[in-house]
Amino acid sequence: MRPTRVVSVSAPARIHCGLLSVGKRLPVNFGGCGLMIDQPQTVVRVRQGSGAFRGNPAVEERVRRIVDRCAPVTNLNRFQIDVEVSSQAPRHSGFGSGTQTAFSLAQALFELAEMPPLAPQELAALLKRGERSAVGTYGFFRGGFLVDRGLSEGESLSPLDIRCDFPDWPICVVTFPSLCGVHGFEELRAFDAVVQTTGKERNEMERLLNDAIVPAVLQEKYTDFCDAIYEYGARSGEYYRDVQRGTFHSPAVGDVVRWIREEGISGVVQSSWGPTLAVFVDRKERADVFVASLKSKFGDLVQPFVTAANNVGAKLTIQEQTVYA
Repeated sequence: MRPTRVVSVSAPARIHCGLLSVGKRLPVNFGGCGLMIDQPQTVVRVRQGSGAFRGNPAVEERVRRIVDRCAPVTNLNRFQIDVEVSSQAPRHSGFGSGTQTAFSLAQALFELAEMPPLAPQELAALLKRGERSAVGTYGFFRGGFLVDRGLSEGESLSPLDIRCDFPDWPICVVTFPSLCGVHGFEELRAFDAVVQTTGKERNEMERLLNDAIVPAVLQEKYTDFCDAIYEYGARSGEYYRDVQRGTFHSPAVGDVVRWIREEGISGVVQSSWGPTLAVFVDRKERADVFVASLKSKFGDLVQPFVTAANNVGAKLTIQEQTVYA
C-alpha cells in the first residue's frame, strides 16, 4: 500500500451573452460580456497512476491532448497519471465546456506536480484557449459577471475590463438536447462568413453594455438588466443572421424565446452560438413556475433547470488516498 494525492477541480459553466463585434475591419475585435453559473459543473480528478481514464469516451482524446500540452511544464506525462472527468457541461451547447475542462485539468496537474498555477494569460496561451472570447478564461478563476474588451493586433487574450459579483437572481437555463451549437471547423467558416461589424454598431453595443447592463448589475436593478441584456443579445445575434438564418440558433430556439417574452419575462439571452438560453427571473417561486410551464409547452424539445450565478470561480481540493501497488 502507498498513499497518493487526489487533486479535484470543480469549475462552473459559462454563459456568453454576445460579442461586441465580429470581422477584422476594426482596430479592436470581439470582446463582450457573460457570467459564470453554478450548474452544470465540470469536475476533474487526477492522481499518480498508469494512464487510466474514466469519463465520457468522447472527451478522452481531448483530455490526452491537454495532458500532453502541460507535460513539458509539469513533467507529468499521460502514462504517469490517472484522470477522471466525472461531470462535464454538455459540449457544443454554449456553456464553454472545452475551456472549463481544459483549465480544470491543467490546474489539477499543476497542483499534483506541486507547482504554482499559471496566470490566466499564461494558461490560455498554453492550452490555446480564448482566441475570441476571454469570459470563460477569467470566469474560471474568479466567477461573476465579466466584460472583456476585445483583441487588438498582437494580443492573444482579450484584457478583462470589468468583473463584478452577479446578483442572486435565479437563472433558468434552457437546454435543447436534440440541437447542437456551431463548433470546430464549422465555427471557423461561420466567422469568415459573417458580415463585418461597423464602428457605429460596435459603439452602440459598448454604450448598451457600459451605460445599461453593467450599472444594472452593480445596482441590482432587475428590470433594467433584463431589458438591456435581451437587446444586447439580440443585436449580437444579428451579426450571425446569414449563418444561422435568424437572430437565434434556429427557428425552434427563436420560437421558445418569443414564448418566454410573451409570458412576461424579458430577460432572456442565447449563450454564444447556442442553442442554450439563459432566462433571468426575480425570485425562486417564479422560476419554478416558469420551468413547469416551459416543459408543458415544449415537451422534450427543452430540458430546463434552475441555477444561480457563480461568483467565486473554480474550486480545488486535495485528498489523500491509499492505493494498492
